[in-house]
Amino acid sequence: MTTTINATTQSPTDKTAADAVIVVSCDSHIGPRMVEDLRPYCPSKYLERYDAWVAAQKSATLSHTGSAQGFGNQPEDQSTETAAISHSRRILNQHTPGHYDVNARLQDMNREGVAAEVIFHGSQNQESMPFVGLRDAAKAYADQELELVGVGYQMYNRWMADFVSVAPERLVGLAYLPIWDVDAAVKELEWANEAGLRGVNFPAPRAGIAEYDDRSWEPLWCACEERNVFLSSHVGVPVTPTKGPQGTALVQLEMAGWPSRRGMLRMIFGGVFARHPDLSLILAEQLRGWWTSSKREFDFAYGTPNQAFRNQVPKKPSEYLTSNVFLGASFAGPAAIEEAVQEDYVANVIWGTDYPHGEGTYKFPERDDELSMTRQYMRWTFANYPVEVIRDILGENGIRAYGLDRNTLADVAAKIGPSIDEVTTPLDVFPEGWHGDHFGQ
Repeated sequence: MTTTINATTQSPTDKTAADAVIVVSCDSHIGPRMVEDLRPYCPSKYLERYDAWVAAQKSATLSHTGSAQGFGNQPEDQSTETAAISHSRRILNQHTPGHYDVNARLQDMNREGVAAEVIFHGSQNQESMPFVGLRDAAKAYADQELELVGVGYQMYNRWMADFVSVAPERLVGLAYLPIWDVDAAVKELEWANEAGLRGVNFPAPRAGIAEYDDRSWEPLWCACEERNVFLSSHVGVPVTPTKGPQGTALVQLEMAGWPSRRGMLRMIFGGVFARHPDLSLILAEQLRGWWTSSKREFDFAYGTPNQAFRNQVPKKPSEYLTSNVFLGASFAGPAAIEEAVQEDYVANVIWGTDYPHGEGTYKFPERDDELSMTRQYMRWTFANYPVEVIRDILGENGIRAYGLDRNTLADVAAKIGPSIDEVTTPLDVFPEGWHGDHFGQ
């Protein structure tokens, strides 16, 4: 892959390392183009089937939306004003080639003040995961042709490895694994990690795979811990279709609520973190309001355990939640930060931009002098909090959870910002196209 960008393009005024805030986003998305980007990675024996699959995907998109860009009229099922703004922003954000182009993406990160970001597939640009579809996270493995899905994951992982190689400390790629076959998953993990992918896209439980307290997963847990590879789950568990004005409200609860966290519970009570204390699980794009109540609920269920259960889970479940699990607070607002401060789980929260999703903090600039929306979100969220809280949630927790090189990211932050003065300057006027109440924030 050829590159022309300096990964730390200098901003007009450099900051010292002490002034700068390192921002590590727990949640961003990529959408490599099915033909231009991914087709070169398709094994020759599958090319004919891949071309036919791509043609069917494009035809289905055009048929459904009536638009070559994949978006028709604004849906009637946008349940809130925030959801409607998100839909409009999604269309506007189509204009950045950062969906698939590494040079443009790094430029966007520099403008937004993001030193590093974790990258999932699915950037709302209507480009599908090979042999899977638009929403890989929302599909049950039992309903797919697994040989082709495995090929598609390999194609994507190889493209992603080349993509992140441009700026490996800033672009944190996730490997997609054939986890319906644990041995094959370990083999792909080993390849992906050697190629520069630091984490695993770790789906919520679904049909076609064993529950995460099943001991058949042990080889995968061992491989991740040995290689310092983290597990990152994104919302989007398989859900039933919704329609009507309640649509986005139901999707929010079903995709980002309890079903997306159920695997974490199985891992804690199945003793996964007791056996693998260095294994980290990050739950990205989560609703707030569950962390403290879950600790109480988990410990109540643990009760006074019998000896076999105590041997498997020697500490209280709440302790494993605190030591091994992180809450990915994508586009969190001040209410979410206040909750983390008041309930004492700041050390487990990692902020996220959800770039370039319409519901995230990124807005494609429509004028050369337009201020970064992400930087304004940071001011709205963090202006009234202590510096140590700001630094931990925006960057330090992510550095720890993902095993990143802090010195390298500090050098990046010194060039692109933001400064602590910028983040702590209150936002007096919300800009046009603002949405600040997403997920009850």
